[in-house]
Amino acid sequence: MLARSARSARGRAGGGRRGVVLGVSCSSCFQCCGFSVSKTLLPFLLNFLTFIPASRTSVYDGDFVNDVMHGQGVLKKEDGGVYDGGFADGKMHGHGTYTFPDRSSYSGTWEADAMSGQGTYTFASGESHVGTFKDGVMQGHGNFRFRDGVSFAGHMVDNSMEGEGLLCDTKGSTIYRGQFQSNMRHGHGAFMTSLGDAYVGQFNQNTPHGRGRYLFRTGERHSGDYTEGKRNGPGRYTYANGVVLAATWDQNKIKGSGTYIAPNSFGALDANNAVGSKGELSLLLLPSARLKG
Repeated sequence: MLARSARSARGRAGGGRRGVVLGVSCSSCFQCCGFSVSKTLLPFLLNFLTFIPASRTSVYDGDFVNDVMHGQGVLKKEDGGVYDGGFADGKMHGHGTYTFPDRSSYSGTWEADAMSGQGTYTFASGESHVGTFKDGVMQGHGNFRFRDGVSFAGHMVDNSMEGEGLLCDTKGSTIYRGQFQSNMRHGHGAFMTSLGDAYVGQFNQNTPHGRGRYLFRTGERHSGDYTEGKRNGPGRYTYANGVVLAATWDQNKIKGSGTYIAPNSFGALDANNAVGSKGELSLLLLPSARLKG
């Protein structure tokens, strides 16, 4: 609905005043098709304004300097967006809150119509980001909270999680600490699964890939090479009792033969040995012998 009244105009240094403007854009003011409505002329124009479709008109109520939006004001844009905050030279500038047509909002610092500085962006979906913005995008350190309650704290580049960061679950416990690229775990990091297992090593697009160690909640662990989340290549599997299997894996399965190492004993293993439900191997132990070196 169009504004039907203006706050009292009052003189300010440099020709400043307060009033209502219709048909303005946030960066053009009087340079576009806008015109001011002073308190004196408002009653005369009310009937005329009734015929201007609200959907095609932006409304500004606030401070002016030299007929340009400057100071504090409220701008209601024709697409339904509303800005309440500071203006400078006809543009949103300083601290202010913008509510977008989809009901998402940004509250923080603005520079020349762009979100720049510290602020909070709340999405209509319920997600939110608190941190640094530059030229309208998330840029620098910040905290992003997802709809499911998982949160990210770290570095953002052009609205994307990049570099070092930390993911925490809804209880604040660490899920992942390490490097990100394009919103994914990428590079070196440490990840804790919902079951209590953990992986420390290289990631490629959210998946263990490269050199790493997988630590099972049972106390067992594997150290070696991974490809797309699976044991692939040379590695060592250590059981909870300290027994070690040195072998080569292919897609989580033993490839060829391996060496079983235990206190005062060693053994041999080939790919035909049985694999239990937990990936444990049925080994035929050879007589005890001291290992050289």
